[in-house]
Amino acid sequence: MGVLEEKLAAARKPRAIHTFTFPTKIAADVRTISFKELTAEDELVSSKRAGQDAFRIIYERVRESLVEADGKPISLSDGTADAVWAGLPPPARELAIAAFQSIHSAPEDTAKDFLASQSVRVD
Repeated sequence: MGVLEEKLAAARKPRAIHTFTFPTKIAADVRTISFKELTAEDELVSSKRAGQDAFRIIYERVRESLVEADGKPISLSDGTADAVWAGLPPPARELAIAAFQSIHSAPEDTAKDFLASQSVRVD
């Protein structure tokens, strides 16, 4: 299987979709948003879009991960993900970033245990 075929197969592989409901206190036109779990390729593509701007990386990764709004498919390729993102008020965007990070980041205690497991050797 060639590189292109491998990428296409990875893109078709089923992924978990995580859906979050905005609190009623947040006045957003969209009530629910859904995120896909990013592949390493998705992370690379979104990082390239961010360029040299370290602060934009999380923004691009969140946009890459968005796949539904109110149960309807959205995508960067047709502009619907950008339209949904732009239409969210600042508190909703902040919650969306927190939701994305909860999916894609290790829990603090797990990260702490992992980092504590470090060993060093000299070859």
